[in-house]
Formats: sequence, C-alpha cells, structure tokens
Amino acid sequence: MEAALVELHGRKLGKFDLENAAAAAAAVATVQASPWWRVSCVRRSERKSSPSSPFNTAAFQQEASRRLSMPVGVVMRHAQRLYEGVRVDGEERGLITYMRTDGVSMSEEAIDATRRYVAKAFGTGPEWLPEAPRVYRSKAKNAQEAHEGIRPVDVNLTPADLSHVLSNDEFRVYQLIWRRAVASQMADGRHEQLSVSLEDGEGSLARASCSRVITPGFEAVLRPHTADSASVNGATDGDGGDASDASGETSGGDGESGENGASDGGESGEGLATATALEARRQALMASLELLVENDSLPLLRVSRTQHFTSPPPRFSEGALVKRLEELEVGRPSTYASILRVLRDR
Repeated sequence: MEAALVELHGRKLGKFDLENAAAAAAAVATVQASPWWRVSCVRRSERKSSPSSPFNTAAFQQEASRRLSMPVGVVMRHAQRLYEGVRVDGEERGLITYMRTDGVSMSEEAIDATRRYVAKAFGTGPEWLPEAPRVYRSKAKNAQEAHEGIRPVDVNLTPADLSHVLSNDEFRVYQLIWRRAVASQMADGRHEQLSVSLEDGEGSLARASCSRVITPGFEAVLRPHTADSASVNGATDGDGGDASDASGETSGGDGESGENGASDGGESGEGLATATALEARRQALMASLELLVENDSLPLLRVSRTQHFTSPPPRFSEGALVKRLEELEVGRPSTYASILRVLRDR
C-alpha cells in the first residue's frame, strides 16, 4: 500500500514546505533512514453527502456545460424543445418545467410524485427515502422565485422511456434534469472512511486512507456507475506550488493513491471502465488497510517523490462564465445565453 508523508521531524507538512528538489531529497533520505514503520492509529469515521436542489437556470447551464460539454446556447435550445413538447405515444407532451428561472423549489405535487417514484423504484427504507420531504430555497439575494426549479413534468417518464423519441443531445439534457430532480428528494449518501497513520519513531508520520459506500442514497441516481465506488487516497500531502512530496510504500497491500472524480453525466463506456478500475483499486486498498491494527510494524519498501506545479487560473468556460455572472449579479436567467452569444460574436 502507499502512504503519503504528512509530518516530518514532528512538523506538519504544508503546501509549500518542500519548496525545492533539495528539500524533497532531504525528506526522502529521512524516510529511508527508518526501515520499519509502526501503525500508530487506525481511525474509522462516517461521512454523509447530501443531494443538491433541482436546477435553476444558472446551475443548469453550468452543469450542462461541464458534464455534457455543450455550449450554453445549444443547451437552452434543447431545453426549449423539451419544454415546448415532443410527441410521445401519439401526443405532444411537455417534458420539463420552465427553464428560465431563479427558483430551486418544487411544488408539493411534484415532491409527492418524486417520493412515490423513489419508494417504488428503490424502496421506502430510510437509506433511500428521507422521513420528511426536502424543501429548497434559493440563496441568491435578488432571486425571483416565481417559477419552480427545472424538473421533469412527469417524473415517471424516465430517460429510458424517451430514448426512442429524443435525439442523443436532447436525451442527455433530459437525463441531467431528471436525475437531479429525483436525487433532490432522496436520502443522504453514507460513506465509511478508514485512515491508517504510520510513524517511524523519529517524528515523521505517513497516512493512507480509503472510503467506501455504506448506502449510496441519492448517488444511486445521480452517479449510477460510481455509487459503489469511493475515494482512494494516500492523504493530503500539500500539492501545489513547486513543492515535492515523499511517499513511502510499505508492505501490507498493493493499493495506490488517487481519487475518484465521480461524474453524473452520460453513461459512456469510458466512464464505466474508469469506475470499475477505481472500484478495484478501492477494494485492494481497503482490504489491506482493514488487516492493520495499532502497533503493527510494516517494512518500508520504496520511497517516491513527485513535483507539483502551480498553474494560472484557466480561461473561462461558458459554464464558469455563467457562474461568475451570477455571482456578480449581472444579467438574468433569460439573458445568460444571449450575453455569451454577444461575447462570442465580438
């Protein structure tokens, strides 16, 4: 297994504490001087994650831009068609509520319908359905909540039911809206976190950690491919700047550091393969960490160091620009797409 160095000579390592190659080399030499490391602490904890509210216009445009890689104008055209209606089973049916809105709430009827769907699809247990409905309110100071958040008109009309009547992009947009709305009324996701600390007796400390899903809750809808995956990491070792980190690999497993960047976007084969690989790594690390108890001694097998570089802020994507416009209170939900169009044209 891999553990990241978090303390050196009794001092916690910050982001820029190993500021050059010489400092990193000295840290590596210190770690290598201790051939055996003792398990000083095995800590288990539980973390909960809560669902987000249904989309308002700004959040919808940001997520569609980020998850679906669609320009904001294209996203809104697809949403407009879903709102105006498509032919389903021989009749024209509007599929989503009004898509230019500051609101994030849902009507009582929509909440009841969503909770009934969750109970039917997953069960009525507290791991799927919270005891009381979730109620959301916009946090924006100038929010005009005349409309609900963006949600499916009929929650029972799942994305799979519409795959034969929608274009691929329309399907992905509807799926994004449907998943977010359904997830908003589901239970929290619960994750078990396991952290193992190793010390060398000379004031240095390394840490390996892993988490796994206890109950996925809303993540079963929002991130179906990753609901059974969890983060796998050595520890926060101060990445960024020109700092280097020294990681000591000890015996006891073959897990490696990394992290799970779960996505709630489309169901691609690549996404499924990534989730499967992360799950395999998580299981390997979790299995090795669970075997350890305090005062176990582990031999040091290898020490590696990695250099990190700071980067300037990236250029605005359309989704990031919409977020910034919202923060600055520039424009309204109905004008974000036209503002971006003018900027592109100029």
